[in-house]
Amino acid sequence: MQLARWAILPIMCLSFLIGCGGGPACNGQMTSSGGGFHSFVCGPGGGGTGGPTIATVYVYTTDSSNTVHAAALTDGTTFAELTSLTLPTVAMQTYDMLVVSKKFLYISGISGANGEVFAYAIDSSTGALTPIAGNPVLTSTQAGFSMATDSQGRFLFVGDANGEVAAFTINATSGALTAVPNSPFLLDAATGLGVSWSLTVDNTGHFLYVGQGSGARSAGVFSVFGFNIDQTSGALSPISGEPFALGIGLIQSDSAAPYVLGTSDTIGDNHIYSVTVGSTGTLAPIVGATTLNAPHQIFVHPTGKFVYALEDGQFGGNTVEAFAIDSNGNPTLITGSPFTKTDSMTSCKIDQNGNWAFCPTSVSKVAVFGINTTTGALTSTITSLAIGDGTTIAVTD
Repeated sequence: MQLARWAILPIMCLSFLIGCGGGPACNGQMTSSGGGFHSFVCGPGGGGTGGPTIATVYVYTTDSSNTVHAAALTDGTTFAELTSLTLPTVAMQTYDMLVVSKKFLYISGISGANGEVFAYAIDSSTGALTPIAGNPVLTSTQAGFSMATDSQGRFLFVGDANGEVAAFTINATSGALTAVPNSPFLLDAATGLGVSWSLTVDNTGHFLYVGQGSGARSAGVFSVFGFNIDQTSGALSPISGEPFALGIGLIQSDSAAPYVLGTSDTIGDNHIYSVTVGSTGTLAPIVGATTLNAPHQIFVHPTGKFVYALEDGQFGGNTVEAFAIDSNGNPTLITGSPFTKTDSMTSCKIDQNGNWAFCPTSVSKVAVFGINTTTGALTSTITSLAIGDGTTIAVTD
C-alpha cells in the first residue's frame, strides 16, 4: 500500500539579506557544489532589488490517537508546530492525507469495516481546519487507502484492499464530497481481484491509474489498471487493453508531464520506470533507471522535471535518489545524488510550488529537504520536527 510518505526543505533568496543589483530579482535557486551542499545565487541581467517572498507551507500529520497535527515552515527558515490551533480528531485509522486546490484537506482511513473520508477547509492565513459538512463520508468500500485527484480538483478517488475505487465529485466552493453514481468501481469486474494501493491521475485529467503495491496479485504479476474519467460526472470505465503488465506496483504522475513514473516496490528490483500515456490512456514503457537500492516510494516534482526515489529498507530508508526527467520522460541521475538523512524516512510529499519536500521518519519526526527547482538537487539545513507520530502527511503552500 502506498501510504502517505513524503518530505522537503529550504531554497530561498531572502530579500532582506540578498540584493541582485543590475539584474532580475534573486531567483531563489541554489547551485550544487557537490555532496549535497549548495549556495545561494542571483540571476544575471538587469533590474531587481531583492528575492521573492517565501510562501508559508503548512504540514499536516496524524498521531497514534488519530488526532491531526499542524506545523508551518515560514520564510523558508522556521519550522514549528502550530500548537495554538484547535485541530480535529478523526474517529478512524488513517491511511492517507491529500490537499486539493490548496483549499481542502481530505483524510482517508477505516472505521470498523467501513472506508471513510474526513474533509476540512484550510484557512490559508493560519493553517486552521474547519470541518466540511457531511463528515465523515463513507466510501462504500472496505477501507480508504491511497487517494488521488485531478489537477483541476474536480474529483477525488479513493482505493481499498478489495480491488475497488470510490469516486466523488468535489464542490469547488465548499469542498463537500458527493459520491459519483455507481461508485465504487471494480478494478477487475470479472474476478474481483486486485488491490487499489497506489492511485494517480494523468496530466490531462482524463485517466486514472491504479498500482497494486508489491505482490498484490497472484504470481507477483505487477499490473497497472486504468480507467477513463467521465469529465462531467467523474464516473470510471476501463481503458481498452488494461490491465497493463508493466512490472510496476507503485505509480505517480504530475499535471505538468505527459508520462507516469513507477517502481515495483519489491526488494531486489533496483529501478524506477518511466511510462508513456497514449491518447486513449494506454500505457507503454519508455525506459528504466537503475537505483542504488530498491525504492519503496517515488515522488514526482510538480513541474514534472524531477523524480525522487526513497530507498534503503522495505518500509523506510534514509536515502533519496534524484533523477532529472527530460521532455521525452527519460531519467538521468542528478549531480550530488543520493541525498541522505540520519533517520529512516517512511514517505515524502512536495509542496505545490515545488520548493520543499517533507518526510515522516521512523522516530516520529518530519524531515525537510529544500529543492533546487533548476537542478532538482536537495539540501538539508532545517532540523527535523516532531509533529504527531504517524506516517500520513499532507502539505500545502
